[in-house]
Amino acid sequence: MEEAKKNNTLIRLGVISLVLFLVVFSSLRVYRAIKLDNSEYVYNGATGNFAFEVVETNGLRQHIVTVYTFEDDKKEHEKVIPLQFGPKEMDDIVVEKDIDNLLLMGSKEDSLRDMIYITQDPLLIGESKRDSLVASLEIMKVVGNYTFGVYKIPINLAYTYDNKNVEQKLPIVTCDDVLSNRAIVLIKKGNSNRIYSDKGCVILEAVSNKDLIRVADRLILDLLGVF
Repeated sequence: MEEAKKNNTLIRLGVISLVLFLVVFSSLRVYRAIKLDNSEYVYNGATGNFAFEVVETNGLRQHIVTVYTFEDDKKEHEKVIPLQFGPKEMDDIVVEKDIDNLLLMGSKEDSLRDMIYITQDPLLIGESKRDSLVASLEIMKVVGNYTFGVYKIPINLAYTYDNKNVEQKLPIVTCDDVLSNRAIVLIKKGNSNRIYSDKGCVILEAVSNKDLIRVADRLILDLLGVF
């Protein structure tokens, strides 16, 4: 029960920290980060060249990429996106073709999904030492309906089943709950690092705890057009 309460607190603090950190990060750009030597590089991506900057904040190394979006006000908006892993660290991750469209696109032509759920085993947060939660938040900050979000799709955390020892009452969502206007992302541990789909459900599978974050960052770079 004590572990369950810890997980509940981690979820709440994780989401709050994501919002506060990125609001500050977006305004200050590098959030008092230390710029590392030889820290800038350009990656020749699928849709063009992407400039990355590597910084270190409180011992955490991040790869920062800046993208630009047009929103409802018809103006161009700059989005500064920090990731724990860069595109050169993802060669071993196998990704299903057009997985980005499967996740984002709704049933109507050129329309986005109305809702996305990121779901996982309720015990995975503790078992992965919070890395599965970090992986979820990495995706949320790019896809979610926040000021700093790129796609601004409503997005929620969920569990795959109701565990009586976990007090945090998140929705119970599985891959069976995919609808034309609702996407599901399942995060899990497995025997390989890959992103694939099963009956319309987007599945992020990772071997190690840190790979959970790395695979999530790989999905993000797909969504941004880097891959």
